[in-house]
Amino acid sequence: MRLRHLAGLATATVITLGIGLPLPAAVAASAEADPVFASMGIGSTDGPLEYGVGFDATSPSPIVKKTLDFGDGTVLDVTDQHSATHAYTSEGNYTVTFTATDKDGHTGHYSQVIPASYRPTTYTPVPPSRLLDTRQAGHHALGADQTVTFKVPSVPTATTPIRPTAVVLNVTAVDNNGASFLTAYPAGSPRPATSNVNFGPKQVVPNLVTVPVSADGSVTVYNKAGSADVVVDEFGVYAYRGDYFTAQAPTRLLDTRTSHRVGPDGEVAIQVAGVNGVPADATAAVLNVTTTGSDAPSYLTAYPSGTDRPGTSNLNFTAGQTVANQAIVPIGKDGKVRVYNHSGSTQVIADLFGYYGHGAGAQFTATTPKRLVDTRTGKGTPVGPGATLAVPTGVPTGSTGAVLNVTATAPTTPGYLTVFADKATRPATSNLNFLAGQTVPNHVTTPLGANGAFDVYNFNGSTQVIADLFGYFTK
Repeated sequence: MRLRHLAGLATATVITLGIGLPLPAAVAASAEADPVFASMGIGSTDGPLEYGVGFDATSPSPIVKKTLDFGDGTVLDVTDQHSATHAYTSEGNYTVTFTATDKDGHTGHYSQVIPASYRPTTYTPVPPSRLLDTRQAGHHALGADQTVTFKVPSVPTATTPIRPTAVVLNVTAVDNNGASFLTAYPAGSPRPATSNVNFGPKQVVPNLVTVPVSADGSVTVYNKAGSADVVVDEFGVYAYRGDYFTAQAPTRLLDTRTSHRVGPDGEVAIQVAGVNGVPADATAAVLNVTTTGSDAPSYLTAYPSGTDRPGTSNLNFTAGQTVANQAIVPIGKDGKVRVYNHSGSTQVIADLFGYYGHGAGAQFTATTPKRLVDTRTGKGTPVGPGATLAVPTGVPTGSTGAVLNVTATAPTTPGYLTVFADKATRPATSNLNFLAGQTVPNHVTTPLGANGAFDVYNFNGSTQVIADLFGYFTK
């Protein structure tokens, strides 16, 4: 990282650190004219909302004290240092001030504004693994307004480990005793006014979750009411090394209702790479997997063909339930993914929404979770039968897609929602299915219209719709 010169001061020191990229030239900076000459430069590191600071000070008299104020209440004594790093817990503009004091009591100051925000990243799929199960020894169910925090490991490589800035998880609520919701967010950050998993009494409800991690790679899960056990499985990470995303118009890859049911301990293979516009070297697929017509409680596990089946699950269901959940699944060397059914028999539907691969594609930028729409507010007008709700996202111009959590609540009849790019032709697929009176969430990766908006179509009856934004894609 090259640190900026102090304009107009020929004696300014340039410090070079190998810790990141320079901030845009528009970043504000100021230095005081004083016997103590202070200089400073700032650049981002490979950590989420983390920045490296290089600094120096000169004076006719020896420098005896140096401090760094990061503008968020953190002040460090850096007398014996020339560089430091700091991670913010929230996006925003922060004024960093470096102060140096010499032996004669003179001080010099240098200030610079950091627009702390998440940067574009790429995706690395990992073998599915269980990070948390509060049913296990040493843990306990989450009570009302309680949280649990867990660590997301770096991804080992042949060179240096990949440090995650965001993680893709499957979060499941089990053994709950009342209606509630779970919210996942970076550890140490303010809890957002959004939700990831909504559930009723005694329901087992999974949902895919994309969430930024803290600087040390930790995530916190919050439970609103009652008590519930929480199971968390990891499927991939976003970082500054990895694969690029290509969104596609939703395409149905599998519907066993036109062939045969998947029986107990049964599996079905799905060809993903090399067909439907997915290149042969694609590394992971974004699927919406639905179970319907099951005759026993069970779960489905999606995993790359040619590998051992992991001890994780993607969606859980009871007999007769129709349940959908998005899954980002690594693709096997034969271009396929497999879906396993544990008990009984069920029909399985799989829709493709995009893929990850090398070379061209889009990068993902995480955001502080943000509620985009809640039709229960204001006049509380639900989305009626056959109606479409257009939702602007406010993401940067040119964004190609968005990562959302979409929830249907208080539906009057059984139905489904379909999410797609605004102004585009509605696809013959669905994102979440529900019965009358249910509250059902689902993680949604959707293309965006040229105006940065997406549409939500309701098939039948009327339902309230909630949509939260977790990030967006740009090329």
